[in-house]
Amino acid sequence: MPGGECFTSTSLQKLVHLIVDRVAIDECEPFLIAAQLKVVQIARPKKSCRRCERMVQMPAPSRPIPGSMAGAGLLAHILVSKFDDHLPLYRQQDIFARMGADIPDSPLVDWCGRAMKVLAPLIERIEANVMASDLLHADDTPIWVLDRASRDK
Repeated sequence: MPGGECFTSTSLQKLVHLIVDRVAIDECEPFLIAAQLKVVQIARPKKSCRRCERMVQMPAPSRPIPGSMAGAGLLAHILVSKFDDHLPLYRQQDIFARMGADIPDSPLVDWCGRAMKVLAPLIERIEANVMASDLLHADDTPIWVLDRASRDK
């Protein structure tokens, strides 16, 4: 009975202690310190009610990408590094490896794509606002892209 009397009942008996891992980036300090990757463990004990004989568990916290281990801070860091700092994902992967987190390139690519889908309504609103302007300034400076195939040789 989620949200019902079972969560406040004293007749609940603990069955399973479920811990979910999520990767998060900690950059909340007001002064410059090195970024740290941390695994945040979320404990969600599963309990059974002796009166109604039902099992109950608190719902999992919401995530920007359902089913993903990436937290909102890590996704924001990856997207800002990629699109604002022009740091390719393979370089971010090397940086994360130096920090002690072995994140393969396929999850990084997946997280970027799925995060962009989550952010699509915001991107559309910003685009509509920018395009509604009478005057639009743009920077035509080219950004050189390295061929990843030549990097692996």
